[in-house]
Amino acid sequence: MDADNCIALCFGCHRIWAEEERDDYKAFMIRRLGQRGYDLLEYRHHLYKKRDDKADLIILKEMLRGGSKETF
Repeated sequence: MDADNCIALCFGCHRIWAEEERDDYKAFMIRRLGQRGYDLLEYRHHLYKKRDDKADLIILKEMLRGGSKETF
């Protein structure tokens, strides 16, 4: 679970934002987290391996310093 992605929604609102109005949801999340926060959330979303907090911390620190050339 990612605390940055926790938002309380009723079933109907969740269904609308998750299925029908994804662009609006993305815009809401960017306003909520800022562009960098949203980009980091997307990065974490696309991790497909078992979580390795130490390695991820090193990668995220480099990204925040601007040293990484990787994009999302």
